[in-house]
Amino acid sequence: GVGALQLAFEQLKQRLMEEGLFDEKHKRPLPLLPQRIGVVTSPTGAAIRDILRVIERRFANVHVLLYPVRVQGEGAAEEIAEAVGAFNNLPALGHGLPEVDVIIVGRGGGSLEDLWAFNEEAVARAVYASSIPVISAVGHEIDFTISDMVADVRAATPSAAAEMVVMNKEDISRRVADLGARLVNSTRAALNIYSERLEGIYRRRPFVIPVERIGGFQQQVDDQVMRLCRETELKVKAKFERLNGLKQGIKLLSPLSLVNRYLDLLKNSESGLLTSIRVVMEGKLHRYRELAARMNSLSPLAVLERGFSICYKLPEMEAVKDASALETGDRLRLRFSRGSALCRTEERIIEDENNDRNEV
Repeated sequence: GVGALQLAFEQLKQRLMEEGLFDEKHKRPLPLLPQRIGVVTSPTGAAIRDILRVIERRFANVHVLLYPVRVQGEGAAEEIAEAVGAFNNLPALGHGLPEVDVIIVGRGGGSLEDLWAFNEEAVARAVYASSIPVISAVGHEIDFTISDMVADVRAATPSAAAEMVVMNKEDISRRVADLGARLVNSTRAALNIYSERLEGIYRRRPFVIPVERIGGFQQQVDDQVMRLCRETELKVKAKFERLNGLKQGIKLLSPLSLVNRYLDLLKNSESGLLTSIRVVMEGKLHRYRELAARMNSLSPLAVLERGFSICYKLPEMEAVKDASALETGDRLRLRFSRGSALCRTEERIIEDENNDRNEV
């Protein structure tokens, strides 16, 4: 019952306090003029209606983004913790939702059992880990919940949280107008003071006498200025003439001129080289043709073209140079310029040195 819940509350409170979750150094200030407010509460409870009503009355331009959760019962603490984490990761969720400047976590009043979700460790750690300032607005006046102790700011009710986070638009406008008027008045007063002080300094004798003497030296200064202008003009003209002479000399010695000159030489050399290569190639081609003609005249194929043939003895394919190497009945192959023929030895005719024919 209540005694067990109260004991669990005290134990968790002591443990989180020792870990430093309640330290004031971790508390962050609320934004002065938030543009977007994230609310973690029930979509059907009185808390969201009270928050919207107060914001509409005080500053209607503020946007409110509601993350609907259960605020009591089983699983409520996990949903609340998940909602706080989701508001801190809106860009990563990829829904195109803008970041919020402050988060209000709360609900209307109730018994200890009804409010127990805000005493859960999951909610406390989610609020502590939030990079966005968190207002705990649980609808009770006397007792504190764990979320109240961990949050950056504690509000007694959701309506009080809305009033904390949103300034009254009329108050802001009035304050800005007052500050503007004070700024104008203070600036005007300061200008008057410094103007009077400057006028007094200007009327003092050390400033009056130099002004009178300045008039006497004005003509001398004008003469010196005209003389200086003439001399400066002559010197500048002489410098320009020398500069033009240097430019001409630099142009003759510039890398671009040298490059152009060498490019012309390179083009002439290239033309001569191509001509020499063409002459050498023509000579080589003529020599090649002569050698080819000589090789063709000595080629056995050329001999065959003139009507001769080569006789091979089968099966060794030995060239027959003398009829004495043949026997009757030997198989022969005759090679012509185009094609060949197989034949057999019928008879052998051998001629001696006196051209006497001996038939065998």
